Amino acid sequence: MMQEGLDDGPDFLSEEDRGVTVNVDLQTDATLQVDISDALSERDKVKFTVHTKIPPAPPRPDFDASREKLQKLGEGEGSMTKEEFTKMKQELEALKLSCVLGVQPGCESAFFSANLIP
Repeated sequence: MMQEGLDDGPDFLSEEDRGVTVNVDLQTDATLQVDISDALSERDKVKFTVHTKIPPAPPRPDFDASREKLQKLGEGEGSMTKEEFTKMKQELEALKLSCVLGVQPGCESAFFSANLIP
């Protein structure tokens, strides 16, 4: 006997699908919603449908401006005045600090891979 809407597909996940395990506390984490509204118990297995609602990924930050500043700082070190170089370095350090403090999440990669800012 098969209920409408239940999948009668293979009983086991493929090898590549089995490798991913994520533990989520559904009591405290409202970003992932899981609903198992139906279940069919048979002698040797239980069939059910899982409905999930996962929020969309956040937008990717735009690193173009910071990369340009970092590139100018690296290229122009010899041609800039000491004041210009110091000012640009301070701007980049302030941007790095905002990344570390979480004001601009995800932008760490633009700075920590560079040798100019320790």
